[in-house]
Amino acid sequence: MSNENNIKGVQFPEPADVEEAYHPQDAVGAGIKSSLAVGTAGLFFAAVQTSYAKQNVGAFGVFSRFGGTTALFGMPAQEDSAA
Repeated sequence: MSNENNIKGVQFPEPADVEEAYHPQDAVGAGIKSSLAVGTAGLFFAAVQTSYAKQNVGAFGVFSRFGGTTALFGMPAQEDSAA
C-alpha cells in the first residue's frame, strides 16, 4: 500500500481494477426500449380516455382524438438547462 492510495484509512482501487469494473452498455437500445414501454402505457391511457368519452369517437379515437396522451407519455424527459 502506498501513501497516495491510502488517505485517512480509505483505500482507493488501483487503475487496473477500475478498468475491469467498466461494462459498456447500449444506451440507444435502452432508450428505445424505455420509450416503447412508456409509449405503450400512454396508448393504454388513451384507450381508457376513449372508453370514458361521452360521444362515440370510434376505434381510431385512441389515435385521432387522444393521440396527444400517447405522444405525451412517449416523449423523452427534457431537463431544464437554465440553472
